Amino acid sequence: MNVADFQKLTKSLAAAFAADSTKVEKELLRLSEGLEPFQDLSIAEFTDFLAKADEYSRTGIVPTKSVKTRSASINHQLVEESVKDLQLLFEEAVQAQTSYSVIQSRVKLIGKPLKKNEAVELAKQFGITEAVKSKKEALEKIESRIARRKEGHDHLTSVRDM
Repeated sequence: MNVADFQKLTKSLAAAFAADSTKVEKELLRLSEGLEPFQDLSIAEFTDFLAKADEYSRTGIVPTKSVKTRSASINHQLVEESVKDLQLLFEEAVQAQTSYSVIQSRVKLIGKPLKKNEAVELAKQFGITEAVKSKKEALEKIESRIARRKEGHDHLTSVRDM
């Protein structure tokens, strides 16, 4: 199967929705038109292209190597919830009652249910730009980022108090 076959499928689906939903029909026709430049690609090649486009969109870096597609085994909902928890911790890091040990234990707690690929994805979504190869490394880099925020705030506070 190639993209041209997929394009035909989307046109057929658009026709099927024509009577029930013009919005769905229009969206499917737009998808079909958007596939036009990629007709000669296999689905695998197109999927690789989309992975590269996603990488560029998230990081601003054009990947030179083939980017693997996101693993189906990633629980995206769990990762999204974990990102929200980390963002909250990141904001709380500047508060006096948030100690380094609290940061360490909360990151560990947030990371506990994650598999390796989920922890790596979490690190990316939390703004870790360096390559991460393990769950432990991902959580360490996340903890370090939050601790640096606290450290910077503590330093500014101590300078202001002088």
